[in-house]
Amino acid sequence: MAAAFGVIVDDPADAELAILRLQAPFEERETMFENFFHAGSLEFAGEVVAHVREVAAAVPTVVDVLADRPPILTPIVEVAAAVTVNWGASGEALLDVLSGAVAARGALPSTFPGRWPRSRPRGPTCRSTPPTRCSASATGSR
Repeated sequence: MAAAFGVIVDDPADAELAILRLQAPFEERETMFENFFHAGSLEFAGEVVAHVREVAAAVPTVVDVLADRPPILTPIVEVAAAVTVNWGASGEALLDVLSGAVAARGALPSTFPGRWPRSRPRGPTCRSTPPTRCSASATGSR
């Protein structure tokens, strides 16, 4: 797939750009069920960081991270020319964006309001069961 966008070389020193795709780190667990829910350290393994540093020292490097959990990106951001994070984008979609063929766009898998409300309407503040007396704020009268 990458060959459709440029020439692939074996040595990063011969490249104009390197693209590394990583998955957020997790630790293997004993059972398949446990492995379904990735857990463990959010830090990339030392050998992964060393590889990224080595490649980035040779050529400008884009690191794309599949973030099924929130990885610690600090050691990657320190050396990469660019870092992208995805939640399942294909290699072709990434290359379309990096080549400029398609504008980067998308949405987070979770959304939050642009601004949290300062207060929420409160329901009745009755304290007895069954309620015999409610506060004025709950009933609107005294």
